[in-house]
Amino acid sequence: MRKFYFGLDLGHYEWKITILEENSNGDFIAFNQVVKNETIIKGEIIDENAFVSQLENIFSNLSESLDNYPIREVAVAVSFPQFQTHFAKGYTFPQGNIDEDDIGKAIRMAKTSIALSNQEILLEFPNKFILDNEQIIRDPKGMSAKRLDVEAIFISVFKPIVEKIRQAFKELRINVIGIYPSVFFESQIALSKREKEIGTILLDFGGSTTSLAVFQGGTLQDFKMFKFGCQNLIEDLALHLKISPEEAEEIKNQIFPLNPEGQKSEDRKKIKKGKSSLNRAAVQRFLEKKFKEYVDDEGLLDYIKELKKRRKIMGVVLVGGGAIIKPSLEWFKALLSMPTRIAKSELKVLEEKEENLKFFASVAAAHTAFKSGGDIGFFQKLKGIFKSFSG
Repeated sequence: MRKFYFGLDLGHYEWKITILEENSNGDFIAFNQVVKNETIIKGEIIDENAFVSQLENIFSNLSESLDNYPIREVAVAVSFPQFQTHFAKGYTFPQGNIDEDDIGKAIRMAKTSIALSNQEILLEFPNKFILDNEQIIRDPKGMSAKRLDVEAIFISVFKPIVEKIRQAFKELRINVIGIYPSVFFESQIALSKREKEIGTILLDFGGSTTSLAVFQGGTLQDFKMFKFGCQNLIEDLALHLKISPEEAEEIKNQIFPLNPEGQKSEDRKKIKKGKSSLNRAAVQRFLEKKFKEYVDDEGLLDYIKELKKRRKIMGVVLVGGGAIIKPSLEWFKALLSMPTRIAKSELKVLEEKEENLKFFASVAAAHTAFKSGGDIGFFQKLKGIFKSFSG
């Protein structure tokens, strides 16, 4: 019997859906689909009934297209601006050699020290262990110490949002394996083991948010969300040209075509705006100017400067729907003053095409659905997923 795994990325402008199928050789085939977001605005579900209805239409159509295959599980990626990052410390006094229970106690103590107001913690990562106040190690299991300290990072989000998502899928009788930041899922297939070790920023340039996940020493060290994305640039262009956002989107597609080699030379200089034409270079300069304003106004540059003081960052990997805009790579490279490259999937199911950059989160979410079998906790499964991609 054919087996399918499902990942959903609830983006601000588009929802991306991936179906993974494992063939007889153990390889994966990916089927990707895009649906326009109609029910979530700035991380808020504006109409719960409409949200359920849109999900029902999507998954019933998917099931029908797969010969009425029963869809029972899905992993969900989100890019809500309401994400928060917390750093906390905890400790415990092991009795004998350190085991998983001791590590769990130290992490739980760290978690209880966080002041949460209607927030739900979605992810937790221990990024440093200290034995007897002096020896810093990555994995203390099996070691002997009188005291075990942990420094950990926790990522939370506004609780009512995730509760509404879970309730919607509950009504559809679909189990939600996990709801996590898109950039977290993307890190599973966009970064190599070496990049996670040496110090790398995974930057998701999305529709209305830009997310940064900082990896070093093999684990997540920081996470930050900025409230701007490529759709903000399109809306600014629409206001500037006194046209609709849909027309501005079309102009963007003319300026940054996915297949520029098919364009005539005269089309590369001018673009159509109704019956008139616009200078391509002038529009590009406008978009770059607005991009720099957002980076500065939202504090991205200041954050990077402070991050460099604390950590040795070797480079940036760019992913997300906004990365499809060709100059975005050079924009980020110039502003961040660091080596920057476009992401390539470690999971060999995505062709190296620009349009596939927006599917990294949904593909990784679908692969998480594949990896989620068994009786161990989901956090332990995710650690296994990291190892399988990084090895």
